[in-house]
Amino acid sequence: MSRQRRLLSGNLADPPPHQGRPRSASLHSDLPISSGGYWAGPGTNGADIGANANIGAGTITCNYDGFFKYRTSIGEGAFIGSNSSLVAPVKIGAGAYVGSGSVVTKDVGADALALARGKQVEKSGWAETFRQAQRMKKNQKG
Repeated sequence: MSRQRRLLSGNLADPPPHQGRPRSASLHSDLPISSGGYWAGPGTNGADIGANANIGAGTITCNYDGFFKYRTSIGEGAFIGSNSSLVAPVKIGAGAYVGSGSVVTKDVGADALALARGKQVEKSGWAETFRQAQRMKKNQKG
């Protein structure tokens, strides 16, 4: 039996998702991993994931600080939005939601919503002003 099949036996994936090399992820047997999804082994190394948790595409656990490895805990029924970074050690409570693109550095309570990203700001005309300034610099150099 392949490493992928051993990892996913009992999980709801048919066919199993693509995966990296999981080393110490602990998956609950009812974890729904969507068909064709990507289980990023190195990115999710050191995670405990509860039943019925949804992990969005591109989500990673940042578990190594250059000296030590830490674990991330994702509670039962939690929803992690796509492209989120969970900076370990961190716990996401049961039923909690993490907004897409968030960088989570603190624990999130059960049934809470965590939004950890900068507010989008649009500066009208900025790009043209920037290009003009860069062209002037380039022309001065020669």
